[in-house]
Amino acid sequence: MRTQRQRMWAWGLSLAVSVLISLPYLFAQNLATPDVFTGFLINPTDGFSYLAKMREGARGSWTFTLPYAAEAGDGVLLYLYYLLLGQLAGLIGAPLMVVYHLARIASATLMFYMAFQFYGSVFRNVRWIWTAFVLTLLGAGLGWLGVLFGVDGSDLTIPESIPLFSAYTNAHFPLAIAAVLGAGRACLRTQESRFGEAFQGWFWGTILVLVLPFSTAGIGAAMVVWLVWEAHSKRGIIGRDVKRLFMLPGVPAFAGYLLGVLPWLVYNVWVVLTHPVISGWTAQNQTRSPPISSYLIGYSPLLIFAVLGYLRGYPMRRRETRFIAVWLIVNTLLLYVPVSVQRRMNLGLYIPLTAMAVLGMAGWFSPSRLRAVAALMIALTLPSLALMIGTGIFGVEQGLPELVYEKDEIAAYRWLAEELPEGALVLAGAQAGNRIPAFSSGRVLYGHPFETPQADAMLALLDDLYNPALSSSERYRLLESYDVDFIFAGPSEAALGFEDWAFAGEVVYSNPSVRIYQVRDHE
Repeated sequence: MRTQRQRMWAWGLSLAVSVLISLPYLFAQNLATPDVFTGFLINPTDGFSYLAKMREGARGSWTFTLPYAAEAGDGVLLYLYYLLLGQLAGLIGAPLMVVYHLARIASATLMFYMAFQFYGSVFRNVRWIWTAFVLTLLGAGLGWLGVLFGVDGSDLTIPESIPLFSAYTNAHFPLAIAAVLGAGRACLRTQESRFGEAFQGWFWGTILVLVLPFSTAGIGAAMVVWLVWEAHSKRGIIGRDVKRLFMLPGVPAFAGYLLGVLPWLVYNVWVVLTHPVISGWTAQNQTRSPPISSYLIGYSPLLIFAVLGYLRGYPMRRRETRFIAVWLIVNTLLLYVPVSVQRRMNLGLYIPLTAMAVLGMAGWFSPSRLRAVAALMIALTLPSLALMIGTGIFGVEQGLPELVYEKDEIAAYRWLAEELPEGALVLAGAQAGNRIPAFSSGRVLYGHPFETPQADAMLALLDDLYNPALSSSERYRLLESYDVDFIFAGPSEAALGFEDWAFAGEVVYSNPSVRIYQVRDHE
């Protein structure tokens, strides 16, 4: 039984790990000299898109438009989490990046603590609860071993597959995992109040669908299969009485979950079907699962003990452990269903895998050795953690343009933040195009491989615009056809092949490396 002291320890360890995993960001901030650290060590392309969404919220908007589209279209109720963070940043006057990382740390802390609570609902043995919790706090996979053999382990390529890496990567993965755990725990808890159980299912389901709607299917499918299993095993008690079926533990929570999830999913589908810009973006949002070998190495060594635990039949003895078995099997199968967002189905999968592995470990080792085995498993995965962190740090040290700004570049972005009219369309290269909406209220022709509709066509347009062989009149005609208002001309744009835009308009900002032109009105 968990005591108040244990819960406080769990909160403290959750916060400590969330802060420790954030220290590389502070280190990178001091390492990036003479350049300026962007604030992102993992997937900066998506990172800047999060800041762009927060900027919309900071301007007071509760609707999302695509800043990476030449024609943004009407605003929609998507990405409310980042809009909320932007609203908060605007309210307190804090930099977006600071609020983003504080939200990441807070979400990670909640995720780890919810894992502790979930394991407490699954296991009765305190030692098992803490073993699973520590493995979640510090564990990873054997992706480092895959690097030696040419296999891209999922633990190094899919951050949402490992809680620790989710905590390191962004602000919404850990919050989504926390919501998944909350929904699962609501099904497992036996409460006197069915309304309270339903409310918890609704609460966590609503958070999940607002934060990461694609991931609602994973835990939802696991709940359905588990409840059908449990209802079938109690068919002699329930019979055909619908009221008794609703009183079955877990059913009120699932009903609440559906009540929270379905209205937003219906709205999302409606937006995708009717909004021309959002539908174009969704069609490009392809997150397919990697080969099975990637998951096998990315989820080892836990996977080995999870299989042992399942084969010995431990999970089938209690409703709680049957839930983790169903969750693990169902979500594993969903990784390869024929949909474009297969990869999202593994969000939170590490949790039932860890619980199953602890059952396997407990069946093969004495209680006194359980802690040593867990420590060994964590030690085996530490090279993956070192590789994940070290790659980003090394990139900052080397001044990789994806991870750092040149000082002139960031000065130009700050000018755009202050002077660019709202909604102005800016021509820039792919890298600057990705960053400009994070600093200003402007839009760009191209800036993101998914969030720029018809991304391939827009990249081809950039190639045409920066083609030195193109005549000035033809170049200007293209600018006019898209109603481009400003041109951002920095070192990366010059490298594309063309940099003298004086024919198109006047220079409104310049520094040693960057010039910004305002395109003149067509005569």
